[in-house]
Amino acid sequence: MPEHIRVLNKFEWLPPEKRPSRFPGPKPPRKPETRKPVFFVARDGDDLYFVNNSTETLNSVSTSTGGCQTLDDEVMTISSAKPLYFYTHMKLLNLDKKILFS
Repeated sequence: MPEHIRVLNKFEWLPPEKRPSRFPGPKPPRKPETRKPVFFVARDGDDLYFVNNSTETLNSVSTSTGGCQTLDDEVMTISSAKPLYFYTHMKLLNLDKKILFS
């Protein structure tokens, strides 16, 4: 199993209006985002991190696969039988945890 990596203060939340544009030209105007997420996912190259932006202790965090397929009026749910990875003790402010995929 790959190594679990924990880092402190690696990622900072940027509201959408302050993020750089991926397209040329000016960005369209938008209402400023005043809320700040408690948890978010951040990318660093090929690595994906779960960021606990709260002061709360998270006893556990798990990852799994899931989704659905539709055909006409029928819906089929798809999910993994058990969590792919299980993390414990995510209790520090701004503790960024690398999410591992097989």
